[in-house]
Amino acid sequence: MKELGVGADRGDSLLKGQRQAVRDLSEIDMEASVSYLRILAIDKKDPTVLHAIGLPLKDNHQKVNRRLQSPQAIEIHLTVKHLKGESGAIVVEGTHVRNGGPYMINLCKGEPTSEESWYNPGGHYKTCSRIVLKNLEPANRYYIRMRNDGPTGPDPWSQAVSIIVL
Repeated sequence: MKELGVGADRGDSLLKGQRQAVRDLSEIDMEASVSYLRILAIDKKDPTVLHAIGLPLKDNHQKVNRRLQSPQAIEIHLTVKHLKGESGAIVVEGTHVRNGGPYMINLCKGEPTSEESWYNPGGHYKTCSRIVLKNLEPANRYYIRMRNDGPTGPDPWSQAVSIIVL
């Protein structure tokens, strides 16, 4: 590791990559060792095993991070496809945001030139896994975007996805 560090500090990009890979593996080894010791302490029902090496009895760190992580931190990725056998209909699917919802969709017929060119086809959706939009004009390009409209306020819009309606 020392040799990798010296070479990486001199600017060798290959050695920098190797040093980072070793660091990543070391971090995984450390997490595995700590997890093993926790399992050992639980199995023996002896928390002094953890105290002896300075580990806390409970792992509150992860729980705190989960609470602090807002659904806004996750970007929604959309896919749009045609609804088989139905003209003027599409299916919008987005990635689910943990504790997310309701979801709002915006459409734009033709190129979006400004915020005013977007419109809401109606309402909020409980889930973003499969939303069917009907009564669209065939042979027109539509742009679709989605956002989470949760209790913490509206998130930023997702990247717009386009489709030519059949």
